Amino acid sequence: MTVLQLLLKVPLLLLVASTAANQHDEQPMQFLRRKLQVTARNFGRNHNGNLGLCEGHCVTNADCRSGFTCFKRDAGDDAPGCTLSDRLLASRVDFCVAGNPPDVTFPTPVAAPIQVPPTSSNGTTRASYVGNDNVSNLGLCQGDCDRDSDCAQGLKCHQRNRGQEAPGCTLNRSLMNSDNDFCVRNDSSNGGDGGGNGETPTPPAPVASPVRSPPSGGSFALKLYWEPGYDWQNEPFERKWCMSCRGRCSAGGEIAIFDCDDSPTQWEFVSHGPNEVQIKVANRNICVEEFPGNDLELADCDSSNQKQRFVAFGGSFNDRRFEISPKQRQGWCMTQRHHPKNNESVNVEPCVTARRDGSNTSYWNKY
Repeated sequence: MTVLQLLLKVPLLLLVASTAANQHDEQPMQFLRRKLQVTARNFGRNHNGNLGLCEGHCVTNADCRSGFTCFKRDAGDDAPGCTLSDRLLASRVDFCVAGNPPDVTFPTPVAAPIQVPPTSSNGTTRASYVGNDNVSNLGLCQGDCDRDSDCAQGLKCHQRNRGQEAPGCTLNRSLMNSDNDFCVRNDSSNGGDGGGNGETPTPPAPVASPVRSPPSGGSFALKLYWEPGYDWQNEPFERKWCMSCRGRCSAGGEIAIFDCDDSPTQWEFVSHGPNEVQIKVANRNICVEEFPGNDLELADCDSSNQKQRFVAFGGSFNDRRFEISPKQRQGWCMTQRHHPKNNESVNVEPCVTARRDGSNTSYWNKY
């Protein structure tokens, strides 16, 4: 057999080998493509702008080595050519992927047109992701909506968690693993409990959870403030959401909201004068710091770093509720997007956005 003949047989040999080792009942090329994926790694902000393939956390293309592009993603999104762990898949970390950035001019965003959505073989509508920034007029089974007004007439925004279905919609694996919310029919066939502001049976009168009298010192949990009328996830009662480290409380880590009953991270306010603090993990030299892209992460405490200084915007940290703003960006608030859900990242956005009736997630209290 000549060398040329051997080379021509290599693809066939690879296909045979892949079929023999296939444990997922995949087509041979699907199996090979999965095997060639690179395991993603997150270096946090502790990198020198020389990130390789499937390495993060990049902010711009300049953080990646030559030939790679910083791929922007949201929680639940994959990164092309990369295999993400469940923790990284749930994060908003951006990764360097193969390819140079295209030299294109992006059009001005416009409202998504109403289209006849494709249907699945079982009669349901295939879900699709349009976007999550300033979207409106979303059609049936389109996302990511934040409130009913994001959906076309006759539809409502169905709030869901990762792994949950949306009534009348068929979600592919990627959408099922995301926390995107979808517009569904606003009628009684959905039982009235699928999200949005449809009529529901009269609930018992809501009762606000007690707000602990703010301690003058010591450690505490930081809980999203709730009061009757907020109706997060269209529920008239409170599910307590506390800010905690996502994984280990170490430099480069992220913060997110979790159930307050699940041993939330304890925090301390390190005072730097009237109404100015560092937010420090109790008994550890780890503080919250603002990074580019409205991102909040954990870093080694540095009392001289102004990015680690926060103020109670328009109030005081001794109030029964308070808004937390970066010292250098007052008017921006520590929050998470729309109705709170487990394991959602905590970042900063304009306070007026977090205060809106569809969110009400700008305030915190010591708990």
